[in-house]
Amino acid sequence: MATGMSLASAWGIVHHHGGFMEAAGHPGGDKSFNVHLPANDIETYDQPMPELAKGLSATILVVDDDEMALEVMSEMLRLLGYRVLTAERGKKALDIYKKKLHQIDLVLLDIMMPEMTGDIVFQELRALNPDVKVICASAYCAPETVEKMLSAGCHGYFPKPVNLTELSRHVRRVLTKK
Repeated sequence: MATGMSLASAWGIVHHHGGFMEAAGHPGGDKSFNVHLPANDIETYDQPMPELAKGLSATILVVDDDEMALEVMSEMLRLLGYRVLTAERGKKALDIYKKKLHQIDLVLLDIMMPEMTGDIVFQELRALNPDVKVICASAYCAPETVEKMLSAGCHGYFPKPVNLTELSRHVRRVLTKK
């Protein structure tokens, strides 16, 4: 079980929000990281609530090794009106998908996971169902990996963390696409 955020994930999140990180310390001594984020005058809680999943009775499998990300995305999807299944590892996701193949409408898949990375899970899902709908996500991932997954048939990508409006838009776009 993951107990913290990796430095790469933290950097990806900070970079995505237009910030930067500074490291301080000496070899063998304590280390510290300063995170600098731009100020924001917009009060995000005043943003309009995204449209709920009206008419989209869908089941979504969320796969993420980060317990907090898994919980947050799952709760956002439930708030939007979707049924949610979760898996914290690639192997567990494949087991769930095999058992509920005809009930799962979409898979939200973290790319950077231990043991079985998202691109391998994606290949396995496609072997089980060539028409599987998958959106991949990552706090930090090599652009080549994302491009490879999109070229192989992944239906979209979003950088983490994602807000409710972005998540709603990505999911609705993929679910309503014929």
